[in-house]
Amino acid sequence: MQVADRHPKLWIAYLLALLSGQTGLYHLYLGRAGSAVIMTGAIIFVIAISLAAPSQLTGLIVIVVFIALTVIWIFDLVRMKGFVTSAHHAKLQKGSI
Repeated sequence: MQVADRHPKLWIAYLLALLSGQTGLYHLYLGRAGSAVIMTGAIIFVIAISLAAPSQLTGLIVIVVFIALTVIWIFDLVRMKGFVTSAHHAKLQKGSI
């Protein structure tokens, strides 16, 4: 199989983004593990804080974090073609070394 056949595909990236949503797990497919860990960590933090200390302030924090993750997710959908292109170039450089 050629290296070009193994690069990330745009339609798969969009599908994963739509299925995984605000968790950011589609970043793992694109080789951006840091973004995936931060977005998933934010969701885990929100769940933990809402279970540990339910209050009005906690509710506000949950809403703000989910709005922020939604905005990031929408920006990622807009920039997805660039993410796939850079992941493709990174795979090609990694394969040529």
